Amino acid sequence: MDKTNLRPDQIAFISNSYIFNEIDTEKALIFDFRTKKQFQESSIHKYSINIPYDEIDANILDDPNIFKNNSLAKFAHTDFLVEYLKSSMRRFIVIIMSEDKISKDYIYKNMSLIQQKDSSVFNDLIMKPLLFYKNLMIIKKREFGLFQKGFSSFRFSFPFMLSCNNLAPEIL
Repeated sequence: MDKTNLRPDQIAFISNSYIFNEIDTEKALIFDFRTKKQFQESSIHKYSINIPYDEIDANILDDPNIFKNNSLAKFAHTDFLVEYLKSSMRRFIVIIMSEDKISKDYIYKNMSLIQQKDSSVFNDLIMKPLLFYKNLMIIKKREFGLFQKGFSSFRFSFPFMLSCNNLAPEIL
């Protein structure tokens, strides 16, 4: 694994409208790092895979073969998403960090600690999405972005795109 640190100039932050446009053209694959409970309450159901930051091991996210060995398929809650995941290298990958906004300054200030992977030192809420982001860079994924503005801001801007309290029974 590449041990270089992720630099602030390497992060592509994306907006609500950017996510909307990618979903509208059916090009987006969303990795939602919110908790399972938050995801169940409200999500972009058709295109979202919930990877709860409080349940996933950081080593899985740091594996450069994460897409080749299909490690993420167990998080896909529909057959559609399992198939969609197989074509992930042709999709725009959106990484939703959290329910609430995390400031860019806070991310920049703490990103040098992702190599430590120590929950007692670094907040999993920040570390795990950044590890996944860094891994996408290492495997040379070309189109992906980090959404740090909080899912609640997307929910406010585009409520018609959400599935609320009616997710597939297998993930409840």
